[in-house]
Amino acid sequence: MGEQPALGSGSLMERFKPGGGFAKGIKQNPGRQKGTPNRTTKMLKEALLIAANEAGGGGKDGLVNYLTVCAIKYPQSFLPLLGRVLPLQIQDETGQRVEVAVVRHVIIDANAEEMSDDNGGAAT
Repeated sequence: MGEQPALGSGSLMERFKPGGGFAKGIKQNPGRQKGTPNRTTKMLKEALLIAANEAGGGGKDGLVNYLTVCAIKYPQSFLPLLGRVLPLQIQDETGQRVEVAVVRHVIIDANAEEMSDDNGGAAT
């Protein structure tokens, strides 16, 4: 078997088959491994964590401080997020399985004569 041509060497006609794919002797780049996040996604997540940490006062507990404020000020947004990161089954100190149930409470005003739907119309 001959030497592998460099990725940038050779013309397009030499590197690819007319029907598609790579010509004999040209290895395809495998791409990134399964589960590897996109670079942009990774950078955005890191930037969000840094910003939240700074908003919480920075330092070791900055992110915890920020999330504490969010939990108190915006529980309607924080609690669903918490439900997504908690496992549905955990074990206590003795090894017993404990199930966690997420309960959603909806408060309905019994004195309201009409309730409006999401489309702006009135529903009775």
